[in-house]
Amino acid sequence: MNSFFVALCWIWLINNVGKVPVTLWMAFSYGYYDGMLIYDAIVGIGMCIIIWGIMKGKSIAFVLFICLELVNGCVRTGVDRNGVHILVSFLLCGIMALLLLLKNKEGKNGYDIMFNKERTEQEKALIVSKASMPKEVATNQDNSKLKTDKPQGYSDTGSVNVNEIKDIPLCCDNCGKSIDTDALYCNHCGKKLK
Repeated sequence: MNSFFVALCWIWLINNVGKVPVTLWMAFSYGYYDGMLIYDAIVGIGMCIIIWGIMKGKSIAFVLFICLELVNGCVRTGVDRNGVHILVSFLLCGIMALLLLLKNKEGKNGYDIMFNKERTEQEKALIVSKASMPKEVATNQDNSKLKTDKPQGYSDTGSVNVNEIKDIPLCCDNCGKSIDTDALYCNHCGKKLK
């Protein structure tokens, strides 16, 4: 996440953490409990958990933030009979949505971090191995229409191109890591190779 965005989230989080005990103290200090103050404390606790989740890059936390803000705005508007609360809720949802557009040092914005699944180690290794292959070999492997009965490294004339075979790194089907060409088992995961 962007450092400015994270700093704002910390401020908001500390503000909510500070308000919850004060609100609870006020709710019970008058000899009777005030339902609206207890509701405010519950919303404050929920907001702390949600903001923490947003800072950790959880997509569900962003969805819950929008839902909680809209529900809170509707409840406040119903209790106070004033439309300002729902407008403030929409404004806070818009501000959060705009702040998530800020990019971090890696060039990713908050939406990229929250909603794009991270690649597994096997997918990353496969991408790296394809990037290190010569362009025509990688293209031929991906294109199922161009598959032939000849093993990799054979040219159209039937002779073996030894340089091409040496340049192609072999990868384990199970873990995706590089292996020796004459290995029977993968050195990394131990799976038997075909």
